[in-house]
Amino acid sequence: DIMGAALAFPFLSDTRIVIVKGLLVHLTRKGAGASGRKTLELLTEQLGSLPDWCRLMLVEQGRIDDRNKVIQLVRDHPQGQEILYSVPKDLTPWIIKRAQESYSTPIEPRAAAALASVTQPDIRTADNELGKLAAYVAGERAINEADVALLTPYVSEANMFELVDAIAEGRAQHAIGLMHRLLHQQEDVFGLYGMIVRQFRLLLLAKEHLGGGGSPKDLEQTLGIHHYPA
Repeated sequence: DIMGAALAFPFLSDTRIVIVKGLLVHLTRKGAGASGRKTLELLTEQLGSLPDWCRLMLVEQGRIDDRNKVIQLVRDHPQGQEILYSVPKDLTPWIIKRAQESYSTPIEPRAAAALASVTQPDIRTADNELGKLAAYVAGERAINEADVALLTPYVSEANMFELVDAIAEGRAQHAIGLMHRLLHQQEDVFGLYGMIVRQFRLLLLAKEHLGGGGSPKDLEQTLGIHHYPA
């Protein structure tokens, strides 16, 4: 199937791009056996005869063994190219740097942390949202946390904290307004209830941790959540 797609002549274009996801991991997985090895050998034999118009991209999650025949072929072939990407554990520093270097727009650390908490580990989504935020402030000021809450459709968790505060403090009108905002963001009614329960559970766990002499710095690890909500 892959070679059939790769050998097909491009239509209304000079080149044809074929993108294959997860093939090498699939062929070298535990249990692939002789069938996986045979397919890998067959693919390796035919990759060297790709036509000039074809660009074949093998996209893999995780690093492939250096002894893999396809990896060796890519490294040895004059037109082969291997590109490795690593996603940082915390996108906050990356977002701050990206905002300044790519969009010439500063972003406040709390705003960057808020954006990271709702887009991690998807760098593409983070970058898309960052571009939208930069266009919104139009170079007049730094991106702040309120901008992230206003424009990013992934901030339901941040809004949820505010909703829980309003519920706990008896501010019914404000809580209802936030609830409608979350529902407008396509949050499911039962899912919303579950999120409210989760927030109160996190608060109780945080209180138990701190009441037992635990450090606020350890909340992230203790609760198993991102450092921003922690």
